[in-house]
Amino acid sequence: MMTNSEDRPPPAVGAYWINEGDYPALLRIFVDGNTLPRTWKEWLKIAEEMESGLKAYGHVVSVRPSRPSGYVSRMRSCAH
Repeated sequence: MMTNSEDRPPPAVGAYWINEGDYPALLRIFVDGNTLPRTWKEWLKIAEEMESGLKAYGHVVSVRPSRPSGYVSRMRSCAH
């Protein structure tokens, strides 16, 4: 029986995953695109390290693809 938060597993974490071909377009679309790594390979290294680190702490990581067209659609729906 779990009695406190230390006994509970860490929460699941969602992560957006970017395909190499979509990276340049997403850099232009994201408001903070200028703060992201300039290349997809640099981004991938950081993303994989983040995923490994989260899993090492017991988090379940749910990876979701992020595509330029889907991102723009979500932002437009949030603006209303």
